Amino acid sequence: NKSYSGWKIAPTPNYCGDGKSVVSGDFNGDRKTDYAAKIFKGKKGYIIAFLARGINYTPYLFHSLTAAEVKETALIIYRKGEKHYAELAGDIHLFRNGKFEAL
Repeated sequence: NKSYSGWKIAPTPNYCGDGKSVVSGDFNGDRKTDYAAKIFKGKKGYIIAFLARGINYTPYLFHSLTAAEVKETALIIYRKGEKHYAELAGDIHLFRNGKFEAL
């Protein structure tokens, strides 16, 4: 709420299977829980990761979309070594060398 006051979690369509609006995991290997979320306010939407940094979180913007577009997406966590199906996947983001990379 501090930086994104008034923003709401975007719903995920039923046809997205296991996809979610918010996912969590240790994205950067520091043993702290990080999050990624789909949020919207008015006509704007974002997909953002939040990495734990002490008592705060540092945001990393993945996508700036319209609210309608963000509501039509889903977030899925792939575990290290897990196979994914490219035709089902949109962008995949990997944290490597201190930053996120889109694959």
